[in-house]
Amino acid sequence: MVSSKFCVILTAFGSRIEADSFAVKVVSRRLAACVNVFGPMVSTYWWKGKREKSEEFLALAKTSETRVEELVAELKRMHSYDLPEVTVLNVSGSREYVEWVARETRTEES
Repeated sequence: MVSSKFCVILTAFGSRIEADSFAVKVVSRRLAACVNVFGPMVSTYWWKGKREKSEEFLALAKTSETRVEELVAELKRMHSYDLPEVTVLNVSGSREYVEWVARETRTEES
């Protein structure tokens, strides 16, 4: 039932527009098979020595292991934060789902 790995990349954006723009761009370029955007949510964190609290939108991007570096590079290029969250999780899933992620993130060379 559970098959090989794929990756989920988590990041938070300061606006729905920015999160949605990221989702459309990386799915269109097949850097991710799917991006879920959640929010608004409230994040509490330390930044430059002060405790901060802000409204954010969480994006979960599902991609193959072979596309992680490109997706992270695009995330950093597009993101408005000085230090965007880039959390990469290696996860397993059903064979069918993992195969779908691999198919939808395949490059011309693969």
